[in-house]
Amino acid sequence: MMRSGLELQPDGTWKPSCSMRRASPGRPSKLHWASLVADVKRGKRVGSTVYVNVLDLAGDLRAIVNQARTSLDLAPGSFRVVKLHSDRPTFTLLDYPGLGVEAFPTLRASYLVNLVAGSSALRTYGVDNPPVLHRQELLLPARHPRRAKLVKLTADAERDGLLDNPTCAIPARRCDSIVRLKSWGKRLASKGLRVEGLRLTRER
Repeated sequence: MMRSGLELQPDGTWKPSCSMRRASPGRPSKLHWASLVADVKRGKRVGSTVYVNVLDLAGDLRAIVNQARTSLDLAPGSFRVVKLHSDRPTFTLLDYPGLGVEAFPTLRASYLVNLVAGSSALRTYGVDNPPVLHRQELLLPARHPRRAKLVKLTADAERDGLLDNPTCAIPARRCDSIVRLKSWGKRLASKGLRVEGLRLTRER
C-alpha cells in the first residue's frame, strides 16, 4: 500500500502525491454493510445514500471509516463528512473546509473508498465551480453553536424555493440535487437573493 498523504497548499487546495492508492479498512459483506448504514440515526438521507459527520458514526461503521482515514493519512480536521452508499460496501469521504462556518460550504476534495476492492480514489475540485452543500445543519452536532442559525437558513431557502427539485417525486430531504457554485449563484440571482453571513437577504 502506498502511504503518501495530502498536503494543504497556500491557496487552500490539497495537493496529493498519488490520486489512487490502496486502503484496507475491512471488507464487510453487502448485507452487513447495508445493516450498518440503516442503523445510522443522524445525518442527511438522499436516495440510497446517507451523509453524516464522522463524529456521529458508531460501532463497526466508525471503526471501518476511521481505519480508512488512518490508512489515507488524512490531515486532522479534514474530510469530516462521509457519504455512505447503502447498496454496496462503499463510502466517500468529503472535505468541506467551511462546514459549520459558511452558509453554504463548497466541496474541496473527496475520497471514494471501495471496501470490496480495497482501493480509494481521490478527486479534487477547483475554486471556480465546486459542488455546494445544502442542509448542513443535519451534519453538525446537536449543540453546535451555529446550528440554530443554519436550521433557519434552510427554512428560509426552502420558503424561497432555492432547494426545489422539480424532477423529484419523493420528499425534498431525500432528493437533494447536486448544485455547483455557478448554478447556485444563478439560482440566488433569479430569486433576487444573496447570502450575507448565515442569512439570505433581498438584493437592494
